Amino acid sequence: MSQTPNASSKEILALASGAAPTNRNGRTLPHTTTRAEIVSAFLGLLEQKTFPELTVADVLERAGVSRASFYTYFASMPDLLRQVGEDVVENLSRIVEHEREAAASQRDSNATPTESWIVREGRTVASFWRDNGLIYRAIIDGSHIDEEVRTMWAKRSQQMVDVVLDLIAQDSEATRWLDGRDPRPVVQATQVLSERLYYMAAGGEGPYDDQETLVSTLSDILSLTLLGRRA
Repeated sequence: MSQTPNASSKEILALASGAAPTNRNGRTLPHTTTRAEIVSAFLGLLEQKTFPELTVADVLERAGVSRASFYTYFASMPDLLRQVGEDVVENLSRIVEHEREAAASQRDSNATPTESWIVREGRTVASFWRDNGLIYRAIIDGSHIDEEVRTMWAKRSQQMVDVVLDLIAQDSEATRWLDGRDPRPVVQATQVLSERLYYMAAGGEGPYDDQETLVSTLSDILSLTLLGRRA
């Protein structure tokens, strides 16, 4: 029988159950209790092992389902990770977009912002990955050993880079400081660094397991480069 996941895993399970799954032939499948049990078992196992250590047999034993049931929904362990990861990262994209819309409304109303967009974006993303640290570490580990997971993550990382570049374009102070310099290399380098620090934070490695330290470090790096001052 499957075991009850902890609160964090339940949140991820709800996200991962939001999009219609497909089988190995690309056919859309209905959501079922079986699929939810497989995802729940997978998330629970991530609390005990790293992704490269997990096998289909581990998931089957914990979920209490047949091998045929697993392969109805997932082509492999990396495919399971990719599907769950896609849904979780998509939710982050929705959260970031909501934050951007709220900031735009604040600018339109001429209200004084409580913090810079650099700190705001950093806090939003850091908080999200702190709460979803197990799946974050699994995605990074999976991207090192599977092409599809690597492609998915590269696409999502580029989307985050594009979000920051768009925010820079709207920031008159950053535009003046850059004075025609292309910010893309700096933003891409910061994205790579942030992924490493998020990975450390998700594993409880100090000092970046402290959210304020993580946010201030990344914010200062980006702000010093783009604005010539600390965030």
